[in-house]
Amino acid sequence: MIACLNSISPSFYVEEDAPSITPIAPHFSEISNNKNIYLHMPANWGFKIKEAEIIDGKELSDLNVLYEYLEYNPETDIMEEKKWDYPGALYYNKDGFDSLFHSVDEKTKSEISLLPTGTSGKLYYNHNTGTHDSQIDLQELKMYLPEIGNSIAKVWDIVYGEGEKINEL
Repeated sequence: MIACLNSISPSFYVEEDAPSITPIAPHFSEISNNKNIYLHMPANWGFKIKEAEIIDGKELSDLNVLYEYLEYNPETDIMEEKKWDYPGALYYNKDGFDSLFHSVDEKTKSEISLLPTGTSGKLYYNHNTGTHDSQIDLQELKMYLPEIGNSIAKVWDIVYGEGEKINEL
């Protein structure tokens, strides 16, 4: 090893591993040797609002989320700013606030979750294959709170009668 160090400068590489639910300490790769040293560091979790699901042909979302990010363009060799406006999984039954109609959402169940289910598309070293692959690295927030709008709709129903238009009273 001393002779090798005198003749060749060792290379030191830092590889990012995908985030993990269980904490993983930085560690050296099994392919490290006295010429090439590979240190693997676990990355931090990213965070985003989960994209809304489509249930019964309808997007289950009352709010859109603007996602801004940088993407590398190999043709121009520059990072380009991109924008993506998508339905976020934030649902509160805004139809329940419409005083003219009975609009209680009986289908949607209340739920708040923050789960590691998203991928940013970033490539991480995969220990099983020895390649760089996209892996789960985002925690996604999902909030379904139909009761917020349902409560208002039920008050309207008590005051004005179930499903009747106010103008007809």
